[in-house]
Order: sequence, then structure tokens, then C-alpha cells
Amino acid sequence: MQKRCRLVWQVGLVLGLSAGTAAWAQQERGSDKDVPVTAPEPVGLGLATEGESGQVGAGRLQLEPKELNFGEVWVGMPARGEFTVKNVGDAPLTVTVRNTCGCMVVASPKESLAPGESDKFTIAYGTTRAGKANQRVTVLTNDPDTPTVEVPVRGTVKAVYDFSPADRVRFQAAAADAVETQVLTLKNNYKRPLRLQLKNEEKIEPFEAELREIKAGEQYQLVVRTKPPLSFGSSSATIILDTDAADLPALKVPVTAVVQPRVSVTPARVYIDGAADQPSSRTVRLRYQLDDPTKITEIQVSHDWIVYEQLPDVPPRPGQDYSFHSIRLMLPAGAEIPDEGGMLTIITDDRSPGFQKFEVPIAKRVVQARSESDSPGKPPKAGEGVERDRVRQMIEDAMARAQAKRAADEASGAATEEQKPATEPKPRE
Repeated sequence: MQKRCRLVWQVGLVLGLSAGTAAWAQQERGSDKDVPVTAPEPVGLGLATEGESGQVGAGRLQLEPKELNFGEVWVGMPARGEFTVKNVGDAPLTVTVRNTCGCMVVASPKESLAPGESDKFTIAYGTTRAGKANQRVTVLTNDPDTPTVEVPVRGTVKAVYDFSPADRVRFQAAAADAVETQVLTLKNNYKRPLRLQLKNEEKIEPFEAELREIKAGEQYQLVVRTKPPLSFGSSSATIILDTDAADLPALKVPVTAVVQPRVSVTPARVYIDGAADQPSSRTVRLRYQLDDPTKITEIQVSHDWIVYEQLPDVPPRPGQDYSFHSIRLMLPAGAEIPDEGGMLTIITDDRSPGFQKFEVPIAKRVVQARSESDSPGKPPKAGEGVERDRVRQMIEDAMARAQAKRAADEASGAATEEQKPATEPKPRE
């Protein structure tokens, strides 16, 4: 069809030029006779196409319905709408449906509809949580009048039971070796009494749950406890509460627990840019609980090029239940660090063997350099050059002291060997 439009436009252009040329030639000859000149028919230009009758055509969108309003539904119940798109124009219509929210699932129609053709698509809104829906789905077409159509998605998702103080259980700073408890209160919002019962209480490790009935079918308490020992890091499970209504889905209560080790070191590994041409400093922190303090008793390094200093402790903020010991590392330029890297070892006086020794590897890695056009250089911060020179000087001083100590040890050992009396060989028997 595009080729046909282009051909019509070219023919019109040729006819127009030919008519103009004939008129100009007539005037040049000075003839008294009028030469009839026929102007070419106008030809439409643009995205529309010419139909069989010679008129310009276009795809036209007809969309029904105009919105999805699912009213009020209970949590977990379906909220879905079906839409029809029809091409009421006289040229192909392209249709693209775009989802604007992860809370919806959209099944798209055909991408191209011939004149008179129609297709359907669906929008499903997720009802996993209570609240009002106020979203939209965008329909894009090549209709010159309505290239973009917004389809509103509205409604309200109601909770079968209200949970307080929250609809989930979070043990934010759980103890690894102690039982902790949280209680949720559940209050019925349904149109009739609704009895609840635990479905999977044996499958919620490392937690245990107890459902207490306060008022039959109307109010309950959900008691959730941790079951030590808990692993460091995050643990999660889902408590499922069945109802006695066949048309309602089960209630789901997420449970999470985050267990921080009583003593920890950050970062767990120190990285140095292998291409760095200047010394640098890094800070390693040992975190401990104020109600069970831990002290650093010794700091060890694997190589002379690792220079450290233990910084003064900073008082904790009001309400903070932990504090830090900080160690500053002064490290040379990347080229001066061996490929195998090094190790910082921190010894503590903690009562638990697992927290008495921490090893922090110091590794060199190559970072791909950017060109100046990709990453224009920034001016150095105030005092940055002075701090870099100080770090470099501390590294050089420490390495010089280490070399002097090694030389002194070697000289002392040699002198001791010279002072030893020679031992005469024993005669053979």
C-alpha cells in the first residue's frame, strides 16, 4: 500500500512539472492561441493509506468498556475485566497494551487488526493486600485521532480480618539463642462469623505459632515465637489460617526474623584497585553489643605493607544498643600490592570462641579504567592531597621500621653464631 501511495505522489509531481513546462513554452513562443493546461489531482501525503475508491483511509479504534471498576472484593478474590478492541476504520489498526504496575496482569490482544476485525484482552488486578486500587493500563494505536487511550483500574480490596499491630510478623533483631515472642490480634470484618484454624503449624521452622480464640468466629490472637538456635542472617516462613467459608481463600501471615551476630566485622573483605597509583586508606569496624562488650586484644597483619592504627572509640548515640571498634588501614598503591594480597587478623577477648578471631582478606582487583570523555575528572577535595601524603609517609615509615628490625635480627643472629665456641669433633672409637 505504501508503494502505491508513493507511485501516486510521483505521478502527480511529474504531471505538475509537465503542465508548468508546457505553459512556459507557450509564453516563450508568443502564440496567441491558448494552450489548455490540466492540473494534476491532489494526492494525500502521510501515514494514512488510499482505499479502493481513491479516498484516504486510516485504522480507527473502538474500545469497550472504557474502564475496569471491580467494586469491592475480599482479599484473595478475583478482580478481572475483559475488553474488546475493534478496528472501525478502513486501514489496518496496530494495538499495543502496556501495563503500568506490577500489581496487574494484562493479556494483550493481536498486534494488528484488519478493517472490521476485533479482538479481546483482559486485565487482572492482584488482591493480595487490602486497600484502594487506582491504576491504569495504556493502549497505544496508530489511530490518528486516539493514538493513546488510558484505561482506569479502580476498586477496593477489603480485608476479611483486620490484623493489628501489623499484617505480618517481623523479628528485626532476633537473638540466635533466645526465644522471642510477638502477638497479632485478628478482628473479623466479614458479613458473618468466620472461624479460623492453623493449617501448617508444623511447617514454619524456625518459628512456632499458636492461635487463641478470644470470641468465636469474631476475634483471635496469633502468637508467634522463635525457636532457637536461629542461623545468622534472615529466616522466613508463612503461617496459613484456614477459614470455614468455602468461597474465601486462606489467610496468609508472613513471618521473618533477622539475626545479627553478637560480634561482627565490616567489611568482610577489603578491595584495592590494582590500577591505583596512590596510597589509600580503609576503615574496618568491629561491631559489638553494649550489654555484652567485646574488646580488641591484638591486631596482626600478614605483610609489612599493611599499616594500621586503632582509632579512638566513638560514644554510641542515645538509644543505640551497639558500638564499634575502628581500625584504619593504610595501604600502598595497587602496583605495590602483591597479587596474593594480604590478611588483617583481629583478636578479641569475647567469651565465645566463634567471636575471638576475625580474618579480613585484603585483595587487589583490576577495575576497568574509563576514558576522560566517559568520566571527567573531579577536582580533589580539600585536604585530600595532604591525607594521601600522610598515608604514604606512614606506610614508608612502617616498612622502613620493619626492614630495620629484620636487619637487626639477622645481625644479632650472626653475632650469636660467631660467639659460640667451636666444637671439636669427637675422635672415633
